[in-house]
Amino acid sequence: MEKSFSWQNFDRMAKALESVGYVVAVFGPIIGIALIIFGSSMMQLGGIGLIIASVLIAMYHISFVLLMHGMKDLTDQVEEHVTNAPKHLVDAIGDLSAKVDNLVKNAPKT
Repeated sequence: MEKSFSWQNFDRMAKALESVGYVVAVFGPIIGIALIIFGSSMMQLGGIGLIIASVLIAMYHISFVLLMHGMKDLTDQVEEHVTNAPKHLVDAIGDLSAKVDNLVKNAPKT
């Protein structure tokens, strides 16, 4: 059984990714700075690596959330344009579809 797509699940996932990104962006550098200040030379190196890694991970999460929001906005705009299409365009598309169906039905059989 297939699950249907839901914008509510999409929004929930975007919020979760955004939260993870912000938590990593805040606590990663704080812990990294603490390691640099209070640690030995190897721990200081680890602190620098932790700062760099946390910034990269946070950027990944936050940029993916921005991409998800952009996808939702784009689909909303497309849906709005499709539902608010002028009547003459809808009629023209219907007429064209009927003509194509008629051509397919009357096509010579080979």
